[in-house]
Amino acid sequence: MCKRLLLFGAAMLVVYASGAAIAADVTAPGDVVQGVPNDGDWPGGEVPAMAIDDNVNTKFLHFKGATQPTGIRVTPSAAGSIVDALTFTTANDAVERDPVAFEFYGSNVSIDGPYTLIASGPIVDFAGATAWPRFTKNTTPITFSNKTPYNHYQVLITAVRNPTGANSMQVAEIELLGQVLKAHQPNPANNAIWTAMSASLTWLPGANAAQHHVYFGTNATDVANGTGGTDKGLQADPMYIVVGLTPGTTYYWRIDEVNDLHPDSPWTGDVWTFTVASVKAWDPTPANGAINVVKNSQLTWRAGLGALASYVFMGTSPTNLAQKTIVGGTSYTPTGQADGTTYYWRIDSTDGSTIVTGDVWSYTTIPLIPITDPNLRGWWTFDEGSGSVVLDRSGHGNHGMINGNPTWIDG
Repeated sequence: MCKRLLLFGAAMLVVYASGAAIAADVTAPGDVVQGVPNDGDWPGGEVPAMAIDDNVNTKFLHFKGATQPTGIRVTPSAAGSIVDALTFTTANDAVERDPVAFEFYGSNVSIDGPYTLIASGPIVDFAGATAWPRFTKNTTPITFSNKTPYNHYQVLITAVRNPTGANSMQVAEIELLGQVLKAHQPNPANNAIWTAMSASLTWLPGANAAQHHVYFGTNATDVANGTGGTDKGLQADPMYIVVGLTPGTTYYWRIDEVNDLHPDSPWTGDVWTFTVASVKAWDPTPANGAINVVKNSQLTWRAGLGALASYVFMGTSPTNLAQKTIVGGTSYTPTGQADGTTYYWRIDSTDGSTIVTGDVWSYTTIPLIPITDPNLRGWWTFDEGSGSVVLDRSGHGNHGMINGNPTWIDG
């Protein structure tokens, strides 16, 4: 799928293009992906997102694919793309599951549609008399006419190579090839935490861009509307340098792609955002207010902007914290903690000359649960109400951890 170029330090790549833009995969790992049908009928390690993860050694498998159309829906992070070609890559095994026919749709409403049919047809290479090699992309082009930019796409596999011998459909990779008209792949990444007081804003330009209209400020509405002093003018290159950023402040920016010789110009960009890190320590683990924390757990945090060392304060009263240590890193492991106790802690950051007092955070350790029935080895009631720890009410300490981000509801 699309290749990534990593730029380090002050390096910058500027591509000056003439004529037609080169088609590229408009999807990227991390884009929102759904299965079709979106019913979870796939193995846990062969999920829909693996169809666009840029890794031929993974695959998407849908168990309904041998008997009905299955596939993916995707919202590319580079919205507003014009796709006019597809590629497919075979998976690791079971040639009978290979896709041999497709339908391709676009939508500008939502990932759930409604969808407009763009193209359909055979995947010629995979349907040949001899099975296509494993881990291999089709070489016969799958191209079609499309002039409409869409924000969401649906790829359906309508037939597999041998449905009577297959129990599913599988594909290693699907590429949606086309042109991205809007600025995309911002750096700093959207919603990033930035750890400097200046930044070189960069992005990948839209396919037809000749210039780039920059909007930058601290108010999202002003940036979206180009008001309030956010209009920074036209740039020839896909880069804009900002200095004098304020710690703890959230900034918003937008790039409109411009080409005075193109009738569709300008192409209005998305509003991106990043936040400059605070001079205070931040992002504590355990999270502030956490409950059911294992006593004497390691504490970690993100250092304040410019901090060279951190003073660690801790105690059982938020107004009476004792200094425990000073560390050059961002972790500390307490000792001697008690069950069922709320602890308060604070990190003061220093750059060697100034000390910045941090916020007071807290967490509560797992309560002491007595053993009332020695024959009951484990009892999990799932009534904690918050967090990711499930207490063992038997008293034997076999506490569990819920993976992911559980949502607790009354019941």
